Amino acid sequence: MTAPLASRPLARRAFGLLAWGTGYLAAYVIGLAFADPVRRVAAIWPASGVALGALLALPRRQWPATVASFGVIALTMNLLVHGDAAMSVGFVVANTLEVLLGAHVVTRLCAGRAVDFGRVDQVLALSAVAVLVNALTALVGAAAPWLFAGAPYWPAYRMWWSANLLGIVVVTPLVLAWNRPAPAPVAPAGRLEALAFATAWAIAAWVATRSSAASGLLAPRPYTLLCLLPWAALRLGLRTLSGSMVVLAAAVVTASNAGTLHPDFTGASFGDTMMTAQLYIALATITGLLLWSSTRETRLARESAVRSANHLQVALDAARMGTWEWDVAKNGIHWSDRAERIFGVPPGSFSGSYEQYLEMIHPDDRELVGKAIQHALESSAEDYAVEHRILRRDGTLRWLACRGRVDRDSRGHPLRMAGTVVDVTEQQQVGERLRQAQKMETIGQLAGGVAHDFNNILSAILVPAELARRSESLPPSAQVLLEEVVTAARLGASNAKQLLAFARRQVVQRRPVDLNLVVSDLATMLGRLMSERVRLRLEVAPSPLVVNADAAMMAQVVVNLAVNARDAMVEGGELTISTAGTELAQDDEGLRAGRYVVVRVADTGAGIPPEHLDRIFEPFFTTKAAGAGSGLGLATVFGIARLHEGAVRVTSAVGQGSAFEVLLPRSDEPVATPSPLPPAPLAADANGPARATVLLVEDNASLRRTTRTLLEMSGYEIVEAKSGLDALRAWEGHGRRIDLLFTDMTMPERPDGRELAAELRRRRPGLKVLLTSGYSPHVAGRELDDGELFLPKPSTLDEMLAAVQRALEG
Repeated sequence: MTAPLASRPLARRAFGLLAWGTGYLAAYVIGLAFADPVRRVAAIWPASGVALGALLALPRRQWPATVASFGVIALTMNLLVHGDAAMSVGFVVANTLEVLLGAHVVTRLCAGRAVDFGRVDQVLALSAVAVLVNALTALVGAAAPWLFAGAPYWPAYRMWWSANLLGIVVVTPLVLAWNRPAPAPVAPAGRLEALAFATAWAIAAWVATRSSAASGLLAPRPYTLLCLLPWAALRLGLRTLSGSMVVLAAAVVTASNAGTLHPDFTGASFGDTMMTAQLYIALATITGLLLWSSTRETRLARESAVRSANHLQVALDAARMGTWEWDVAKNGIHWSDRAERIFGVPPGSFSGSYEQYLEMIHPDDRELVGKAIQHALESSAEDYAVEHRILRRDGTLRWLACRGRVDRDSRGHPLRMAGTVVDVTEQQQVGERLRQAQKMETIGQLAGGVAHDFNNILSAILVPAELARRSESLPPSAQVLLEEVVTAARLGASNAKQLLAFARRQVVQRRPVDLNLVVSDLATMLGRLMSERVRLRLEVAPSPLVVNADAAMMAQVVVNLAVNARDAMVEGGELTISTAGTELAQDDEGLRAGRYVVVRVADTGAGIPPEHLDRIFEPFFTTKAAGAGSGLGLATVFGIARLHEGAVRVTSAVGQGSAFEVLLPRSDEPVATPSPLPPAPLAADANGPARATVLLVEDNASLRRTTRTLLEMSGYEIVEAKSGLDALRAWEGHGRRIDLLFTDMTMPERPDGRELAAELRRRRPGLKVLLTSGYSPHVAGRELDDGELFLPKPSTLDEMLAAVQRALEG
């Protein structure tokens, strides 16, 4: 059976503790083998390195159990060797203090990072423990044989300190290197090179640590062994380096026992000799570790710098940013490759002076940039930011956003400026289109409101004038004058209709329409509109191009664009009207992705100056001579296109002509066949059998009086109201006899016409309703319900009477 999951970590910890205990026991046995019978202290003590390495490798929560197990091993071995319990306890206490204090110091100095001696601070921390902490705990360790065995104190202290120092410096890195994955060497070597080093090191260690008959400069010396340390540190890694130090220590100990230790180590006493040899090995080890860690840190820092530079370059490339730096004192500017591309400068052609940089800025922006730079240099602010235009060498104009920072010396004087530059031309164009769209929307709202009020005025003029013109008692001259009034009113209504089309508030009668047929049906009329010098070409698509649109408005679009193009070709030219289908793969300039029909009207006329392109769709804006145009033609085209969820695009070049493209969403519905209109019914007879009662609601006093007079003359009984609230009050007294609600849809006070109709139909279901407005019903507030009719403003006398009669007839 498989062991429970909870027991597996415990088993692993127990196995790990057993492995560390075994290693500690082996190191303890080796140390006891070199014990000095006089000083009662070992000449080498690898057990300290094993114990310290174990604590550095294990989590802090496992330290108590590990130290306790090491203590039991140490006490048992000391009792077996020395037989003195008190001295054995003293040794165990000193070793425990040394290990715990050393592990604590190393982890604190290394800021809690995993210790692998791949950093200089970790090597220095190990050195501090080996020299200083060991010097403190050696006071306790040397006191045990001095108190309980009568050994000389200071010789025992020196031997304890040097033996434990060597064990910590040599064995601890070896233990950690083989306990966990060691950091990669700075310049990895192959197996043959590792074998060659091991052979060379073993031979050199054997020769350099033994006495030789040779003398002079060519005689082997221990320090010549240090020449091999860079080889191990740089190419073979920490494991080889620490293992080499163990080999060197073994060579020294073997030569010492054999009495053949090199004379450079020989001292006045055995203790002096061992201390000299131990310090030599410890210094060689620390030198190798410092060389290894410092070189590795340098390599890692260099790699990190390269990665950071690469990441920065990727980020700059992704953001399409270039970098620049200006040495203020030397007046030298350095640009990155992308900055040169942004400025349109060939690589290496920029001389790098501040004056040349200013020459590339648009003349109208040079003063702005100069002041911004001067302010950044002279003020205490460090940041610099400015947006400006540049003129590239090929003549193109681009918008740039420059950001930077000023570096100053200790006295606050500017030393250099550095920062980024990015091409924001597209953002500027999008922002300009947004501002233009908002401007057109505002103008549209204003135009729609003006046209609505104008329609009320025209209705008050048109209906009475038509009624008076029909009077047989008027003299012919008066009838002629009234005919002029009606004609002028209808012309005003036409202009108001164009304004409403621009404002997208015109009455729309949509149905599936083939634009090919619309253009083809206009061919004869367009031919009459063209001058003799203008050639007209029609290029309609071979297959139907159906849109859901108002056919009259589509014809108005084509005619307006054609007339506008004709007027642009004073000297004559060619006008081409074409239709085609297209597809947008993604949303673009207010158009959703999908299929569209394009009506293109292109001319070879004078073209449109660039400074006028942003204004050509504004109402009443025209470049024609005074009296030659109203400035509503293109505004109407723009409004109709937007009213049909489409758009207008224009391209133009002065002296080469212009091309207008109207894009409209394509429809898959079949083209509707228009049915003949029924004849308009006559007005109600005042002497008829039934006199219908009409609740007339109109906020315009003049139009209300005119409409009331007309309806009363036609035999209807009128209940008049000037607002929705007034109509509700009138309903309370006359509601039972009211047959028709005739109300304006848009009124300044609540309830408006649509809310009034809904409320009265709630009170009396089936009430007949006739709505009127200068706007389309969906623009005014809602679509029509059953039992409701709509009469657009302004309307003629016959249209109004016919609408009232149809509404009453249901």
